[in-house]
Amino acid sequence: MKVKVTQRGLLIPKELLEGVRSVEIRRENNQIILTPIVEDDPIWGLGSDPIRLGIADAAENHDRYLYGSMQLNYEEKSYDPRTSHLRTGTIAVT
Repeated sequence: MKVKVTQRGLLIPKELLEGVRSVEIRRENNQIILTPIVEDDPIWGLGSDPIRLGIADAAENHDRYLYGSMQLNYEEKSYDPRTSHLRTGTIAVT
């Protein structure tokens, strides 16, 4: 296959890169070599083998299932520009 090199570079047809996410480009002995990079990043496997426990709300309440019922207290501070006041309050999450 012959392709034209433009001012912006070279366009490689996508069908030649099927299933490839990224490539390494190098020049050796007056040849340009493209090598597909095998990405072994564990993030791509998330959700591929989920645990099935019969719990319908596991995604929404995973902390509760992992750590049990818990109470988390934290202070919230916010600035109201209309009144120039700093508001504080405590929020409890159970």
